[in-house]
Amino acid sequence: VGQSRVPVAHYWDCGDPRLMACEVVPQALSCGDEDDAVPPSPKTGGAVPATPTMALDPNLSLGAPLSVEEEPAHSVLTLFVSGSERVLLQDTITCSDAESAGAPRMPVALVVPHVYFARQLGDVRGHAEQTEGDVGTVISRTVLRDFAGLENVDADTTAALLDFSYHLACGNTDEAYKSVKGVHSSGVW
Repeated sequence: VGQSRVPVAHYWDCGDPRLMACEVVPQALSCGDEDDAVPPSPKTGGAVPATPTMALDPNLSLGAPLSVEEEPAHSVLTLFVSGSERVLLQDTITCSDAESAGAPRMPVALVVPHVYFARQLGDVRGHAEQTEGDVGTVISRTVLRDFAGLENVDADTTAALLDFSYHLACGNTDEAYKSVKGVHSSGVW
């Protein structure tokens, strides 16, 4: 998946069967010599398989490749699945927690307009101590790129924005415009 990354977990959105999130780690974490131990999976704590867990079609539409400096090491790809042969990249979200000095966090769910993450308990306690008595949360969430500033819109507007994002990922700008043309939310326009 992408350059030198392999999937370790995936999550489907419960409201739209086209949208999924795929947790990926660097390929170096998934392969090792016979003498080297395979590092644990960031998701399950178990071993990551020595080979990629998903056969990839070379025709997948995953957008322009990122340079190594731009590509997050442990991240979540949000993808639209279009039919049985097309997988379209919607966004890439880092699993580093900016609120906890870049501590790793594990994706646990995709519910539009958010991806939910679990923080490691040690990171939560450290964050709570840093904020002088505030209780740290175990679950954090990140807004999907296309919903930034529109997290609290009604269900119809959310569906229209998701259709808009899907059609843009497919490269169909006319259908994308049609999907939001009837939206009357001032936040969208």
